[in-house]
Amino acid sequence: NTQKVFLEIVPTWFILPVIAFIIMLAVGKAIYNPIRKSRYVDYDKLSQHPILKFLVIISSMYVAFSIGANNVANASGPIASMVLNELGLEPEGQNFILIMILSTLIIAPNFGIGSSIFGYKILKTTGTEIVAFGPVGATAVSLLTATLLLLASVTKGIPTSLVQLNTGAILALGVTKQGWKETFSKSSVKKFWIVWLIAPAIAFILSYFMVLLTDKLDIL
Repeated sequence: NTQKVFLEIVPTWFILPVIAFIIMLAVGKAIYNPIRKSRYVDYDKLSQHPILKFLVIISSMYVAFSIGANNVANASGPIASMVLNELGLEPEGQNFILIMILSTLIIAPNFGIGSSIFGYKILKTTGTEIVAFGPVGATAVSLLTATLLLLASVTKGIPTSLVQLNTGAILALGVTKQGWKETFSKSSVKKFWIVWLIAPAIAFILSYFMVLLTDKLDIL
């Protein structure tokens, strides 16, 4: 469905990170900064509170749930589609649900394996190189990005990148703590903008030529 791709999916790729940035910036200005600067709240002591640490874990689990509803489902889709086509089944009913469950069971563990093996640099970039933040910031970022990701899944069924949402929210947190100039002058942030703009184009071009090749070889 070309219309859905260019009128819904592609715009969402660019718009949702901006929304994450705006919301987190507003939260940072209205809540996060006042708490950090308040004379009546010991922020360092608050950051070490067991309940807050528990909230970090819960919010991270919420992120994982949202990833399952969006990114894992997105990765499982091609396998499910291939099985449906091979078996000549309709994308509905119990057979489809069973195929989706099996596809997800195949794909989901690879998310954990991939993050364990190759996720170190991403964790380092988003966790420390843009801005250092504690449990309060981590909880706020997780709740916001997970909610936006989940909304994209349940309202429109649009595949969305958690990394882009996460980075948008973290950038806003950086602006709140350090200011616009210091945040956006960092090399890691500049690299993010380049990848954000180029990666979809590269993926589109490679996919297009791979489809042409497989079609020409009559193996599509």
